[in-house]
Amino acid sequence: MALSKVNPSLVQNFGRRNLVINGAMQVAQRGTSGTSNTSNTYHTVDRWIEEHASSINLDFAQVSGSAPSGFQKSLKCTAQSTATLGANEYIIPFEQRFERTQIDSIGLGTSEAKTFTVSFWIKSNRTGTYTVNPTLDSPSSTSGQSTTKQYTINSADTWEYKTITFPANTNASPNVGDNAKAVTLFWWMLAGSNFTSGSLPSGWKTEVANERAVGCNNTVSTGDNWQITGVQLEVGNAATDFEHRSYGEELSACQRYYYKISDNNPDDAATDEIYFPFSCVARSTSAISCFVSFPVSMRTAPQSLEWSGTVGDYKWLKSGTYGVVNTGSFSHGGGTCNQSARIDVSLSSAIFSSAGEAALLRSVTKDAYFAWRAEL
Repeated sequence: MALSKVNPSLVQNFGRRNLVINGAMQVAQRGTSGTSNTSNTYHTVDRWIEEHASSINLDFAQVSGSAPSGFQKSLKCTAQSTATLGANEYIIPFEQRFERTQIDSIGLGTSEAKTFTVSFWIKSNRTGTYTVNPTLDSPSSTSGQSTTKQYTINSADTWEYKTITFPANTNASPNVGDNAKAVTLFWWMLAGSNFTSGSLPSGWKTEVANERAVGCNNTVSTGDNWQITGVQLEVGNAATDFEHRSYGEELSACQRYYYKISDNNPDDAATDEIYFPFSCVARSTSAISCFVSFPVSMRTAPQSLEWSGTVGDYKWLKSGTYGVVNTGSFSHGGGTCNQSARIDVSLSSAIFSSAGEAALLRSVTKDAYFAWRAEL
């Protein structure tokens, strides 16, 4: 029996289409809310960083239950003051950075470079014109570094679906290593005249500051907000249905850049304890080293160690005894690689008989944590 031809328009595109990590805003290892006037910071939802050059404080929150059909989570930014932005001020509340290996399928800087499409759901109390601005880091030539396209929010406080297709860039490739920052996607919301006074570029070109936020407003009022979810970047000139991934898949992808270990069960008591799954050994009578293996290989050896609370929030259980002892301080140990790390601990008093004794570390307050970052 002869086989009939299949209509290409009916063929589903299987496999990993979406190059964005955590586009459905599911993972928020740092927490579900954050307030800061510090730019270039990850506040809540993993892989989503913000940048702003202004005195305005911004609140960020992973919002549950306020999302378009098919989604459960979204990321919301709310302004905490009223102002008119100066010429060199801006607010970019949503930004994702991509490693070289993430975006190689686009073929940037080659004769076979491909168009790519960014799609997303967005909601704001402010209607108007906004821009999305992909930019190459350390491009291989002076051309093809950046391009910009506009979209419009038509109705206030309403979820709207946007798709933007960017042209192929045959001019320049990211001139960086496999695990280095190669491309950044910027969502410009507000900007001063130094970023809005130009004309939209017709394609990829050397970045010109005043072409990056053409059409964006420069005024903001207390309570102004922007909310985003369902973000997808895919090869091709058309958007396809959002590629949903399980929470576990997204968490694993996020842990390449940030890994946090804590007791974050909201049903636990305020003074709930957690025993950290570290292998700990005394280096002297008053110093300990703890070793942790990461669940996935991080992008690089972690840049820093984060931990919460005060030294009194952590206690030691000595091998052979069950007493608890206050610690002194924690520090990021040497010999760290992208698969494991060492925590060095200086104790406030000598509690071990000799080097080599084993110990366990536990917290005595809720929300204690340790975290490592290898962000782009």
